[in-house]
Amino acid sequence: MAGASPPCGTTRVATPSCCSAVGLPDGWVPDTFLVADIDGLIVGRVSVRHWLTPALAEAGGHIGYGVLPEHRRRGYATAMLRDALGVARSVGVRDALVTCDDDNVGSLRTIERCGGVLQDVVHGDGRTTRRYLVPTG
Repeated sequence: MAGASPPCGTTRVATPSCCSAVGLPDGWVPDTFLVADIDGLIVGRVSVRHWLTPALAEAGGHIGYGVLPEHRRRGYATAMLRDALGVARSVGVRDALVTCDDDNVGSLRTIERCGGVLQDVVHGDGRTTRRYLVPTG
């Protein structure tokens, strides 16, 4: 883990959509799924999409993550996002699109802590979404 992040391991979980688009339904993309654990206890998960569909380019992004409520505000999301950026780099993503709801202060701080630069704010489907580009290298 880089920086002052807590000791949080991420483990790659094999998924049918990992690494190949062969056999995926239309609109799906290959992804890598990781779980974060502390001493064997899962505290969160992260998905790294290897490329984007038009819909993912609008609101989903390359990386989606979540930390269980009882484990938030401990730096795990930052550690997970940093690990996910390395995975994104390994599959050829130079700048990862990472999005969050406009009112999700914890997530926007996590993204910014990892180098995210706000690109824009989009409105749709009753929600406001912040879109960041985060360098993977």
